Amino acid sequence: MKRIGPIKLTAIIMAGGKGSRLGGKFGEKPLVKIGGIEMLKRVDTALKGSKYISRILVACSPHAPRTLNEAKRWGMRVVVAPGKGYVEDMKYVMRRLRLQHAALVVNSDLPLLTSELVDRAVESFLRAKKPALEVVVLSQTMRELGFEPSYPSPSGLSPAGLNILDAKTTKAGDEILEQEILIIKEVSELININTPKDIQKAERLLANRLTCSTGEDA
Repeated sequence: MKRIGPIKLTAIIMAGGKGSRLGGKFGEKPLVKIGGIEMLKRVDTALKGSKYISRILVACSPHAPRTLNEAKRWGMRVVVAPGKGYVEDMKYVMRRLRLQHAALVVNSDLPLLTSELVDRAVESFLRAKKPALEVVVLSQTMRELGFEPSYPSPSGLSPAGLNILDAKTTKAGDEILEQEILIIKEVSELININTPKDIQKAERLLANRLTCSTGEDA
């Protein structure tokens, strides 16, 4: 698909959570390795492969000091948020950057995210011409794959951890009144990691993806 308009967005990777459900054995969640590569690096790679992303920033917090240090060591641009919560930290970062355009915000625990899915989300946002877009998955399909949605809802749709927001929506007191909903059926690209078992399942999904990409028999 051809690019829709001359647009380049800032991407913000949210990497300041404690990841307490993983337990102390695995350390800070963004640094958990899937297929030998940290999840934060995997998300960063997917964003770098997008046609629409001009710069990438990592939003860290006092809850994840090692993630902060490693991101800096890898040459990533880092913004330190207060660590008051996902939404609060996201708005803090966008206000601090004084963004004049939309930004793509994505969780750091989506190790199978692809550049193609990122492009698809941006193109849906541009077509919709709404102040925000939220990517969601079918909760039942996610469960059939062996993962429990992080934020299940009565509608049967669960937030996937990828949003696009117009900078104006993050000003103090503003509320997002209208947003586009993009339902992704290929839920394997949006699995998130919350438990030790999730790590094992993600490893298997990644191995299957690599096998399919090389054309080898499973």
